[in-house]
Amino acid sequence: MAYHAARAGAAIAPEYYGVWRAHNIRYDKQMLPVRVLVVYSVSKARLDATKREAQLQQLLQRLADIHLHLNQRKYKPSAYTWD
Repeated sequence: MAYHAARAGAAIAPEYYGVWRAHNIRYDKQMLPVRVLVVYSVSKARLDATKREAQLQQLLQRLADIHLHLNQRKYKPSAYTWD
């Protein structure tokens, strides 16, 4: 199941893909079979990848900042950590 906006025209690739899946839900000590629609959005996947990359860069920058403070002044002697 592929979908794209009607205004986009037929020449572009669909923005959304959907697949029906079977799933079981436990409710009141019973297992109920249901059908669910799993939707994949190309633009959402691209946005998530961009956010992951930005968060990774922030984390790497923070680790680099921490690295600058290692073995400096009061943190240099290992006995300081036991006080």
